[in-house]
Amino acid sequence: MKELHARGWTDSLISGHLTAQRWKGGVYFRASDVDRAIARTPGLETVLAENAARSKAVAHLRKRYLANRDTLVHETAGALDLAFREAEMDLETRAVAGAWHRLFMGTLRTRNCFKAPDRWSLPDIAKGLGQLRFQDTRELAHKWANLARMAWLPLAQGRQLAPVYIEALTVISAVELDRLASRGGAEPASEILSLTSVRDQYPMKFGLYECYVAFYIPASISKDLSRLIAVDPKDEYPAARQMKRCFKVHVGGTNTGKTHESLQRLKQASSGVYLAPLRLLALEVQERLLEDGVVCSMLTGEEEDLREGATHISSTVEKLDLRRRYEVAVIDECQMISDQERGFAWTRAILGVQAEEIHLCVAPEGLHILERLIKELGEPYTVITHERKVPLRWERRPVPMKQAQKGDAFVAFSKKRVLQLAEELRRNGVPTSIIYGNLPYATRRKQMQMFLDGETTALVATDAIGMGLNLPIRRVVFTEDRKYDGSSVRPLKAGEVRQIAGRAGRFGIYDEGYAAAAPGCPNGLGSLLDTMPPDVDTVSLGFSDLVLKVDRPLVDVLKVWNQMPVRPPYRRMDIARHIVIIDYIQKSLGLDFSKEDLLRASNIPFDERDYDLLARFGLYCRAYADGAPSLPPPEREGVRLSDLEHYYKLLDLYYSVSNTFRLSWDREWLAQEKEQVAEEINHLLVHELKKKGASCRECGKAIPLDSPYALCDKCFLKKRDH
Repeated sequence: MKELHARGWTDSLISGHLTAQRWKGGVYFRASDVDRAIARTPGLETVLAENAARSKAVAHLRKRYLANRDTLVHETAGALDLAFREAEMDLETRAVAGAWHRLFMGTLRTRNCFKAPDRWSLPDIAKGLGQLRFQDTRELAHKWANLARMAWLPLAQGRQLAPVYIEALTVISAVELDRLASRGGAEPASEILSLTSVRDQYPMKFGLYECYVAFYIPASISKDLSRLIAVDPKDEYPAARQMKRCFKVHVGGTNTGKTHESLQRLKQASSGVYLAPLRLLALEVQERLLEDGVVCSMLTGEEEDLREGATHISSTVEKLDLRRRYEVAVIDECQMISDQERGFAWTRAILGVQAEEIHLCVAPEGLHILERLIKELGEPYTVITHERKVPLRWERRPVPMKQAQKGDAFVAFSKKRVLQLAEELRRNGVPTSIIYGNLPYATRRKQMQMFLDGETTALVATDAIGMGLNLPIRRVVFTEDRKYDGSSVRPLKAGEVRQIAGRAGRFGIYDEGYAAAAPGCPNGLGSLLDTMPPDVDTVSLGFSDLVLKVDRPLVDVLKVWNQMPVRPPYRRMDIARHIVIIDYIQKSLGLDFSKEDLLRASNIPFDERDYDLLARFGLYCRAYADGAPSLPPPEREGVRLSDLEHYYKLLDLYYSVSNTFRLSWDREWLAQEKEQVAEEINHLLVHELKKKGASCRECGKAIPLDSPYALCDKCFLKKRDH
């Protein structure tokens, strides 16, 4: 092979004209084959001669370069450096040219940087520069570096490179600046290239515009946010910091009376706010306060009941008005402060509520993190420990449905399973109430009232009963030990088992509470009842309206905010839903909302994963963008359970969007319609569950309530054949 290469044969010529022979593990080529190939291929002999001459010249140059390497590199680099310093360029051109000049010089000064000419017909650097074509920036940068490896050639041949080098730098810079401007880069290149992160990546890894988007914009946003947002989250609430506040921390498990004691103090206050984790709890507390003669309004993301002359308000924790002052505030279920999606609302309330006396109700695993937070605030606090007044016992024997007793609550973790269990109990002659997540709150309240009044003797529910709902439950029976948490099906956690089971044994009604498992549900849940959950060790941190003050697209600002470091125990909230909603409005709908409106829209409570709800949300956004004074109310479709539930969600969305964007809506009609739908759903659950309870996911037609499938036979076959 060496002999062939010396005679001008390249690897491609060898593979195209010669056949390798093998002998004793080696490869050789017959001289006769070489002669025949030259004889039968016109021009091949000339090509071989030129190749051989070039190889000899390169070998000569290599020898000369290696002998004078340091001198040639030093002289070439010095000449090009001087030419660059003396070249007349404006500030922006010089900034871009400087990056390419540094790349060229760095490559040139690299030891062993000799590169033989391969892609250009002449070993002439000037001609190589003249042949550069502008494709991808990175491709160009690699060509540019290859040219630098050959930059000794002109000097070795007595030629001047500087004029064409400066010309090339000027042309490259002009093209890069034009690309930046045409794609929306608003800042000067000199400012973009002032960042170390940009200089480290440009031009070998990213183009100028890509560096602008990937490095400069986030750095600029981070800088602006750092100026606006306090280093310590507590300092984002100056009004609360100027008050004299004190905390009463009520710690205890489920059914220990911590919320009850807090509410007693709330009733005595001249003004107050109760902050709930669930809308149903907000409604329940409003009713309790009204019954005790306290004028109390109610506010959640889906509805409002604003009473004239109200001194108190009961709301979900997200709806806290930080501008209003209260004598007493009660914040319930504070262990949720670490929740990635909603925990920020508890953090915001604890740090920012303007109340003289703040009662925090928390499970034992949340006490440590609350104490840490309050100590950092430097505000006084008292811990009040609450113990169960009614003992809770685990029944070792499984409890079949046929052995249901008065006061039993059977727990499942899906609507379908809840409905199936309820129908089974009713077949056994057990009047049963039903509570699950998709159920309208007014219907839940009716079902709860039936259980409270003794019209039903058993209850089938999801884990919604675990959070504060006061029901006369004697025994909690787990029918499943796994639940879907929004991303996967997983085993129940100790804290969940303790919270749900803790609902058994209502003080003043029963002397003991019981928990058990149904047949087929592993009895290991009993051990979880005695297992202390791990302490909550993080605090979810949300963003404030200050993000609107950064002069960048809101999505970019939120993404940068989410990546900014924050000191322990804080952890930034999950902003995925906000990004989805904003992108939907801007990209899918193509609407030009202000940043303020985008932020408001991203906080509207609805399930964006439900295609029909998302489509209705989009319809309402378009109507608002078009300047409509009000939104078209939703219309009923169907009379089955899923139809009525969906219609109720549309009514919630109609209110939420109208209220968020301050549009007019028929309050009286909406209240009556929601009450009517809730009543119809309640009637269906009580009297027509078997007939109208389950529907095909595709066509909406009835399917058996105990069917293990979500599709009717016709839709299943259609999908299978398709």
